Amino acid sequence: MEYTEEQFRDLVALESKGEADESFSLMLREDDNLLRWRETLVSLKCQLEQQFSVKKAEVMRVREATFYTDKKTFYGSQIEYEQWKGSVHMFLRSIMERMTEVKRLMRVAGKRRHKNERLTYVKGLRAIIKRAGELIPLDNGWHDELEALNRRSMDDGDYIAAGVDNADNH
Repeated sequence: MEYTEEQFRDLVALESKGEADESFSLMLREDDNLLRWRETLVSLKCQLEQQFSVKKAEVMRVREATFYTDKKTFYGSQIEYEQWKGSVHMFLRSIMERMTEVKRLMRVAGKRRHKNERLTYVKGLRAIIKRAGELIPLDNGWHDELEALNRRSMDDGDYIAAGVDNADNH
């Protein structure tokens, strides 16, 4: 399902609070959605920080205006601000935790993508070696070289598939 930017932001905010549907939470963690999720979290974080600054300035204005004249309003605004600040800090903390998770998931996705690219390269190399073997006459000395390259590409492919870098082993 495609979401508008506003719908996606609202759902990411709910997910950050732990209130989103599990299917949406899982969808966010798919490789194709990680960048959009990260960008939305950064945007939410900036919005919260901006709201925090505005609210703090507003409370400071109320404090200055009521400190000597209306203690009830002064203390009421201070209590309200502290409660609001606590909830915003909790939300901000959960957004920061999600941002850390996204970074980790993006690293894993990058490694997976790199591994797949290397496997594709090795498969292409094997196809070229096979075709070269078909084109070069058997009595030519290059067949030994082609066979060595083919063995090396098979070893590299096996190591890549197992998640091991074999580049330094030959």
